[in-house]
Amino acid sequence: MNELAEIKERGEPAEMQEVWQSVDLVERLLTLSESNGMFSKVRAVLDHPIKQLPEYLLLSIALSKPTCGQLMLDEALSLLLPVFLGNHVNSSIVMQSLFNTNKALFIRGICEMCKHDQRLMNLSRVLDITQEVKDSLIAIVYCDDYNFAVNLGVLAGKRDFLHYDVWIKSRIKDIGTPFINALIRYI
Repeated sequence: MNELAEIKERGEPAEMQEVWQSVDLVERLLTLSESNGMFSKVRAVLDHPIKQLPEYLLLSIALSKPTCGQLMLDEALSLLLPVFLGNHVNSSIVMQSLFNTNKALFIRGICEMCKHDQRLMNLSRVLDITQEVKDSLIAIVYCDDYNFAVNLGVLAGKRDFLHYDVWIKSRIKDIGTPFINALIRYI
């Protein structure tokens, strides 16, 4: 979590920052959230880091490998990702760290945000993010959400960020019918 050394402190005690850098703690809280009656209690525990230390919590989640607790994970991500996909002071550092640490989570977050809140996240904003986060455009347009990938790929091609012909040939060759269906839906 060396990336966090670059993040400006906001007056939080160093001990609190260290607590939310604990990947083991985050994993255990996610697991605990699936126990009977514990979801709301775990959610209450996460309120402080979500509001005051979102960088630390998001990057700890990115490093964690929880075996359960997907509902709490989804809840936390739905609150944390919009912070950094917007104009947060640490957006670039955190999104680059997230991409380097857990590409799947980075891509999942962008795809989900675009599906659920198109006012906050539109394709133009995604392209802006891919220019800030090195090498992320290719990873995103090669994701498994073919409808999203086609929409983003076409826009990226129009702006000369992506070579249409190479990308489309590669996706058709590798994926086949599902990707072709997404292209047809786009057209």
